[in-house]
Amino acid sequence: MGNVVNSEICRSRRTATLWRGSGVSPELFDTSGRQIKGWANKLIWGDNLYVMGSLLEQQAVDKGDIHFYELAYLEAQIAVQGCRATATLSDFVIPNDELIPPDVRAKIAKWSDYVNYWAVDWDFQSDAFINGWTSYRTRRSRALQLTSEPHEYPGPGAYCLLVKVIDIFGNDTSQVFVVEVV
Repeated sequence: MGNVVNSEICRSRRTATLWRGSGVSPELFDTSGRQIKGWANKLIWGDNLYVMGSLLEQQAVDKGDIHFYELAYLEAQIAVQGCRATATLSDFVIPNDELIPPDVRAKIAKWSDYVNYWAVDWDFQSDAFINGWTSYRTRRSRALQLTSEPHEYPGPGAYCLLVKVIDIFGNDTSQVFVVEVV
């Protein structure tokens, strides 16, 4: 059997605790996640992100002060040969491109023009992104490398690889791949 790349989300290696990295002190909550003491009017989303209560007021939404947009889409191919892997960024789509200012839109010739930089975490552990490879634009060189340098895995096994793209507006989009090295 050859090397296999599986694009399923790598949930089995999830090791992050509920509050790690959220910037919130765990003593504010009991073991079920209910508030013990502290501030109120908070909303906890699935990734432990906090939204201030004032942002959720209907008046602000009605005034158009708050916008919730669709997420961008990225496509990448992972090639595995022996214990070496490379990632190739093959597509990136920003939803609602009508919201892009006309002067910026006029400069976009292809999908990769939306990408400011992208990076790969070769052994993502479901907690912190550890940059293992990056391609970015500079003021002098606007070129963007779309295929990573090869990464050598230490041996056979299943590894989670995370591809992260930062677009020209500073928004990041990530996708996790399971890489099986045999």
